[in-house]
Amino acid sequence: MTKKTIHACILILLLIGAGIIAVLLLRNTTVSGNQNFDFGLVKILRPSQTLEHTFHLTNVSDHELRITNAIPSCACATISWSPDVVVAPGQEFILPVTLDMQRSQYRSATVRLEFASGEMEVLRVKGVAHFEQPLQCLPPTILVASDDSEGSRSIVSLEWYEDSTPPAPTFVSPENILITADSWIKSSVGNPNKGTPDRWTIRLKIVLVGVLESDATFSIMQHSAPELIVPLTLTDSIEHPNLLKGGSR
Repeated sequence: MTKKTIHACILILLLIGAGIIAVLLLRNTTVSGNQNFDFGLVKILRPSQTLEHTFHLTNVSDHELRITNAIPSCACATISWSPDVVVAPGQEFILPVTLDMQRSQYRSATVRLEFASGEMEVLRVKGVAHFEQPLQCLPPTILVASDDSEGSRSIVSLEWYEDSTPPAPTFVSPENILITADSWIKSSVGNPNKGTPDRWTIRLKIVLVGVLESDATFSIMQHSAPELIVPLTLTDSIEHPNLLKGGSR
């Protein structure tokens, strides 16, 4: 066999292979429309928030399409669909997909669509969530007892995306509410690849001198974070576990 013959055979095989691939691709073309959606960076409310996007997919096949199953890749994603919907060629599916964001993080999910005629398509959603309020006070409502010098203790946490130590917070409170605080301590390290922040914590000591006014609160202000308002509630006495004693200044 000459080199010309060998080259000709190779060329024929390549053309046949390309033709087969083209036919398979044409056979697999069932819908048109963007099957990927990026929510980007989204500010979410605590404790969680659900994001939603509606996909519009047009039937570009030569036959009717009916979805028989829609399978999310995780419990964080849902899709609204019906096995009774039949879409003719040229018509479209309208498919709302949700992605549940429960903390500051990157999250992605897929939804596999299975059709009665045997085809399959995949929808993809992704996004990065940051809590709109990066500050959190635990407990969220502070119990105070009149003239208890030991005071009440609480922990404030902060989600922080910068490399530096956060600046000290500012407190605004009634004159008879005395607040002292430790320094920020890094309690956990974030992962930029997963969109998670560093977490810093600071301990507070809150002392009530005299009588607590009704609906009393104090505020925590930190850098560019929204003001965090913490309610105060009067109680007869406060337990002071040894674990919390001697830690604040």
